[in-house]
Amino acid sequence: MRECFTAESLRSRANFALPRNRRVSQRRLIAISVAAALLSLNASAGLAAPKLISKSAIGTVRVDGVVEIDGSPVISGQTVFSGTSIRTSTESESTLHLDNLARLKLEAETSLMIESSKLGLSASLDQGAVRAIVPGGVQAGIITTDASITTDAGQPAAFSVRADSCSTTLSVEAGKVKIRSADYERSLRAGESFSTGGAQLPSRTHNLSNGKTVGLVVGIGGAIAILVIALTREEPVVEASFGGTVANPSPR
Repeated sequence: MRECFTAESLRSRANFALPRNRRVSQRRLIAISVAAALLSLNASAGLAAPKLISKSAIGTVRVDGVVEIDGSPVISGQTVFSGTSIRTSTESESTLHLDNLARLKLEAETSLMIESSKLGLSASLDQGAVRAIVPGGVQAGIITTDASITTDAGQPAAFSVRADSCSTTLSVEAGKVKIRSADYERSLRAGESFSTGGAQLPSRTHNLSNGKTVGLVVGIGGAIAILVIALTREEPVVEASFGGTVANPSPR
């Protein structure tokens, strides 16, 4: 009887032990899976962290009035990052003091996106006006709706750009600045200005059209021919006995 009971008890314990071991294994498997997921998430966050700080500081801003950077109001002395958009409101101005010693002054109602590095700066001027002072060794480039403007890095430059939906006007105060558009390409020096609006035209375009040129040549040629015929026409003469000459009129 004891042996039967003992054997039965062993079988009963064996039957309960198997599900328990299975439950422990499942718990371990779940714990390992959760730990692996947490490690994977932590590793992904660690790889993504540097991307959150992708913009580098390029200088500071001075504000006079209401100025926004990337849609948020700013104050004087605030840091400016590469790739930011700056907008000045009515009766407001802003000056960017860049680390490469370049200076950009934005007039009222100006919208500008800027990127800058040690050897250059590039900006996109949607509307408004900006005055730039660029030191030697730094090349500046400004793009508008209808033109691109670049400086000569070999010398300092000072210039102003005004842009609207129809035209771009460049005025150079110092250095050499080039402007390109769909129709023109010109290099301007100190004291020169140019507008893509058509008010100014390159000097090489002050030529007559092909039709006017042909007409002028034909007219000049005809006048020369008439003059030659008149000069070479000879009238017959009759010698008189007293040493004079009398012209014999041609018969009518």
